[in-house]
Amino acid sequence: MVLNIDIPSTILDYTGIVTPVSRHGQSLVPLVSGEKGNRQRDTVLMTCNSWLLLPRCATN
Repeated sequence: MVLNIDIPSTILDYTGIVTPVSRHGQSLVPLVSGEKGNRQRDTVLMTCNSWLLLPRCATN
């Protein structure tokens, strides 16, 4: 599974900068270069701002 948090780690990997331990993303360089590996994650956090999708209540 690829998540948006993987993008900074991938950029750092391509530039040769060591990814800080505090970053939760995984580099996608091995995936892009065709290496077979385990891309499973232990946990995934997903959020949704559904209030943006709901119609506004009319105030009179």
